[in-house]
Amino acid sequence: MRKPLFAFLLVVVVAFGVWAYMDVQSVPTGALYRDGVYTGTGKGLFGPVQVEVAVAKGNIASVKVLEHQETPGIADAAIDAVPSAIVAKGSLDVDLVSGATFTSKAIVDAARDALSKAKNYRDGTYIGEARGHNAPLKVEVTVAGGKIAEVKVTEHQETPMLSDGAIKGIPEAIVAGGSLDVELVSGATVSSKGVIEAVKNALVKAQLYRDGAYIGEAKGHNAPLKVQVTVAGGKIAAIEVTEHQETPLLSDGAIKGIPEAIVASGSLDVDLVSGATVSSKGVIAAVADALRKAE
Repeated sequence: MRKPLFAFLLVVVVAFGVWAYMDVQSVPTGALYRDGVYTGTGKGLFGPVQVEVAVAKGNIASVKVLEHQETPGIADAAIDAVPSAIVAKGSLDVDLVSGATFTSKAIVDAARDALSKAKNYRDGTYIGEARGHNAPLKVEVTVAGGKIAEVKVTEHQETPMLSDGAIKGIPEAIVAGGSLDVELVSGATVSSKGVIEAVKNALVKAQLYRDGAYIGEAKGHNAPLKVQVTVAGGKIAAIEVTEHQETPLLSDGAIKGIPEAIVASGSLDVDLVSGATVSSKGVIAAVADALRKAE
């Protein structure tokens, strides 16, 4: 009697182990998003467009348009096709529907807004800066387990008493909600916005992206320029300016230096090259355009 029982228990244990292994393996390492259901809003042609995005095992599982004021008939193709395209591709880098481009873009923007609340980040401590009411302020953001674990305002020149609610309350609200989508503190709206923007700038440095090579384009000093951004392990691994018509010698520092600086810092928050500020901004904007496709 004992042998059959032992054999049965062994089969159960092995089966459970295989199931557990498969379940663990199905959860992607360094997933861009946390599982859950998130809502977001984009600006349509005639009003806000609200969507609901479900994330399962780190991937976009469904996108639904909940509310909109777009024109029936004309917008229907976008309402049907864009959410399906986002799910099929697992990315926001989808084609807009001809004849309904405003609605298409609103759905993509709303999904991006929703997914911003689901983002995973690289663990570490990051510094961000933004303009406050009186002067620039700085924050220190700690990420642990892919989530915002702590936010501290480390430097500010805001007015004592008036700004206290924002300086203390906004960081607490961001950590509690795990998102930058928090209410501003009444009577300290500028300080509140400053703290939120500084945290946003810090989190850009912790951003995870989808591995692959992406093309981005933006206006340079003389004409549009193009870049190719390579992402590996969720981080910016390489940037190459593939096309440009900037002035030789004058723009060389930007064409070479800005990509190197972005890769080194893992962020678009880099110094512009003196004497080539427009070219510098163009390269940064083109990289931002490429990275939107990696979200």
